[in-house]
Amino acid sequence: MRISDCACLTVLLLVGCDAFGSGSKPLSKTAALDVYIVSPTKTPTAKVVVQPGTQSPVYLVTPPFISAVDVESVQRSRDSNQSPSLSVKLTPAGATKMANATANVVGTQVAFLVNGSLVFMPTVSEPLAGQFVITGTNDTEGLFEQLMRN
Repeated sequence: MRISDCACLTVLLLVGCDAFGSGSKPLSKTAALDVYIVSPTKTPTAKVVVQPGTQSPVYLVTPPFISAVDVESVQRSRDSNQSPSLSVKLTPAGATKMANATANVVGTQVAFLVNGSLVFMPTVSEPLAGQFVITGTNDTEGLFEQLMRN
């Protein structure tokens, strides 16, 4: 996905606020939410996924730096434009992993996979924290259902 294509896909940082309220739910035990650094080239250990729309290969640095065990909860929410989005809160260990993994990769893309499928690839503009919002996807409700389905 080109950087201009990523403009509508945003990861908003939520620092020090409780935007999750009582509607937060843990992931289902069978759901997978993985976050990877995107590699510009194929490497021997890269995971290869297909980019929706273009069907182009995307190379992911393995292992993922965030996985389902790092997610404390997910909640339906609204972004600043009142569009449907998903608020994701990481566990304390997950928050540390996210901060460490994104501290030195500003300008690099990260890939968010839900149940093995590439959802989006935003470019890191600043280190990510323990809470973030996934917005700008075409099927936010479908993603939420996939993450909650047993």
